[in-house]
Amino acid sequence: MERFTKAIHQAISNKNWYSALYLSVTLPDICARLESENGKTNQKKYVNWFDTYLASKYQFKHPDELEPRMSEPENYVECCEHGKQHSTYVCQHTVQTLKDGILRGFWSAESESGNKRPDSWCSGCEEMVNKSGGDWNDESESFAGVKLICGACYDRVKQLNLESKKKWWQVWR
Repeated sequence: MERFTKAIHQAISNKNWYSALYLSVTLPDICARLESENGKTNQKKYVNWFDTYLASKYQFKHPDELEPRMSEPENYVECCEHGKQHSTYVCQHTVQTLKDGILRGFWSAESESGNKRPDSWCSGCEEMVNKSGGDWNDESESFAGVKLICGACYDRVKQLNLESKKKWWQVWR
């Protein structure tokens, strides 16, 4: 652990901001995975690990109070393309659609109150879940390879996949 924190400090000293940011954001995910009973991580485990070990050290001012950064009702991520955005989780195949433009379908979890961007996945992941009786398990989670993305990227990939379901005469709308 000390090696990682020293690497973050060194990256900051060298003004290597991308490395410092990457290590800082990835470290809670790695630690949450190491502490997990099944060796897997997800948003809830990441946030719980952060809140347990780091929240008291990293606080920022809200207009009325101090609030730990990761305990906000809507978490944020710094996207290299869109800047500070709400964060969400999608499968690795959905992220690949952003890179190569190949449409893979778009499925979402039931939206929790106020969450406009619930966890989402592609048709391939939906098929894996359905094969296991409709529940996520270690095999389907491993296949999904869940990734954190920003809200703007989420909106873009959702639009790409849902536009493909338009009838041919609706394409120009």
